[in-house]
Amino acid sequence: MNDTPAMKVLLVDFAAHGEVVALLTNSFNQPMSVEYCKSDALSLRLLNSLMPDCVVFALLGHNMDAHQVIERLEAFRYIGAILVLGPVLLFPDMVKAELQKLGPGKRLTLTTPSPPQSE
Repeated sequence: MNDTPAMKVLLVDFAAHGEVVALLTNSFNQPMSVEYCKSDALSLRLLNSLMPDCVVFALLGHNMDAHQVIERLEAFRYIGAILVLGPVLLFPDMVKAELQKLGPGKRLTLTTPSPPQSE
């Protein structure tokens, strides 16, 4: 029996999306408790009630991009981990560095698929 407490994860602008949850399960390699919200519902009150260990959102979301969500999290003084899911990028390290400069620093991770191999 595993006594590791479940990691509390908040998915922003992702519905109960099986692929995202599977990616997170593989990335965190520990039990998870997953909650969902739309970006316009992301509030200090919600963060205080859920107390997530990690907030996950897309680099380019439907309602807000990562820059806007990070600014909101920083305004709420969120101190947990941040995982940004992005598409294939030419310079992912540069994008990650720019997002980290918005305040979260090393608490922010950018995950992107590997670019396709050219033949």
